[in-house]
Amino acid sequence: MGDLFCGAGGSSTGARQAIERDLGRRMDLVCVNHWDRAIETHKRMHPEARHYCQDVASARPIECVPEGRLD
Repeated sequence: MGDLFCGAGGSSTGARQAIERDLGRRMDLVCVNHWDRAIETHKRMHPEARHYCQDVASARPIECVPEGRLD
């Protein structure tokens, strides 16, 4: 799952609950934000996620998700 403009991690937490707890599926989390403070905060809440500190408009999907698939 991708969390663009990630911040404190609320959207990621909600998605994890829905995907893992409710659906019983595993979630790989990719997060992007241009602000280093948002990335630092999100890393504390979701250390297992892949984090990219860059402008969403300039993020290259193939670099963020080399597996080639993102829900």
